[in-house]
Parts: sequence; C-alpha cells; structure tokens
Amino acid sequence: MNTPHDAQDDALVLYGEDFTSRFLLGTALYPSPAVMQEAIAAAGCDMLTLGLRRQNPAGGDGDAFWQILRESGCRLLPNTAGCRSAGEAITLAEMSRELFDTPGSSSR
Repeated sequence: MNTPHDAQDDALVLYGEDFTSRFLLGTALYPSPAVMQEAIAAAGCDMLTLGLRRQNPAGGDGDAFWQILRESGCRLLPNTAGCRSAGEAITLAEMSRELFDTPGSSSR
C-alpha cells in the first residue's frame, strides 16, 4: 500500500545536516569553469565532490574553480582522487578535514 509522505521523510542527514538531494556531482574533467558552473546549476544537487590533490585553493588558475564552488551554495565533499599511495591518501584526507573544519573519527 502506498502512503503519502513528506519530502522531509526522505531527507538525507549527515552530521546533523539535511540534504534534499542524494545526488553527488563531481567537479573534475569539465572542459571549462563555465561548463562546470552550468552543470552544477542544472544538477540541483546539494553536494559536490572534489579532488583536492588536483586543485589549488590558493589563488592562481584555481581561483575561478573555487569561486564557482563558493557561489554554488553546495556542501563540499573532498576526496583523495589523484593520490598514488595509501599514505598520501590518508595525509590528504587529514588535511581536508583540517581545511574544511570537519569532525574527525572518534575511533582513532
């Protein structure tokens, strides 16, 4: 039997944050920042994944990339794309946690 439900019943909750969309959009391999910006707008997602190993958040060519992410209003989910070893991936994950001021694992 189908019962009506509130859209809020389907909300994804992570770390106390509600997300209306479960769609995660990647930010790699777009032919230009403008195309990435259009894709983010069209997707209607709440979260964007980004490989920090591939981006430079401190100005330069990456500035247009970071400006688009800031203006999107989406939450960012860093990943370890581009790492070549487990050690490098762990270090990058720890740096990402510090950079984005996200909670760490309490099991460590």
